[in-house]
Amino acid sequence: FDKSGELSALKAEVAALEASVAKCQSMLAKLIEKADAARRTRDEKLRQLADLKGEADDLAGKIGDLPPPSPRSMKYQELQEQLKKLEGLYERLKDKLKNPGQRVKSIRYQLKKLE
Repeated sequence: FDKSGELSALKAEVAALEASVAKCQSMLAKLIEKADAARRTRDEKLRQLADLKGEADDLAGKIGDLPPPSPRSMKYQELQEQLKKLEGLYERLKDKLKNPGQRVKSIRYQLKKLE
């Protein structure tokens, strides 16, 4: 048997495996760095979210302390909405009646056909 050939082949295989292990360790280190960065980002976002939640709670408390709107202002708001609806209806009717002469002519034409 050629033990020196086998030994050199085994050494080459071990060197290739060691290179592969080093490459995997390098990749693992990079992944660990990315995971740490993601954790830091997540923690920062959670802190920001907690701050915003505190602000929202403060604002909700302030809104709760406000007195209710007066019935008069509510009635005014309702009347404004009704006015807006009526103005829209007025515009639609105005468009329909925009050219009544043409409608009269078409009705006359249809009546002549019936005679």
